[in-house]
Amino acid sequence: MRAIYDQVAEQLCKELKLDSSTVDENVMLRGLPGADSVRLVRVMALLERQFDVEFDDESVFAVTTVGDLVALVSAHVTEGRVTA
Repeated sequence: MRAIYDQVAEQLCKELKLDSSTVDENVMLRGLPGADSVRLVRVMALLERQFDVEFDDESVFAVTTVGDLVALVSAHVTEGRVTA
């Protein structure tokens, strides 16, 4: 899970041009400097490509914190490993 957190944080920091110290699991995504819906959707799309997963809209809209996003990615990655 730590590796997934690191990848999620890296993508957020790249897209939002943030220092990694700004991002932790409890931070609200909408509260991050420079975060808007377009940039956050871009991060989701990058993560989908990076991890070769696809998030359903309902799950994406339920994500509010960095930790939620990490859990979403982790669940899809784990699910892919189980069914593959």
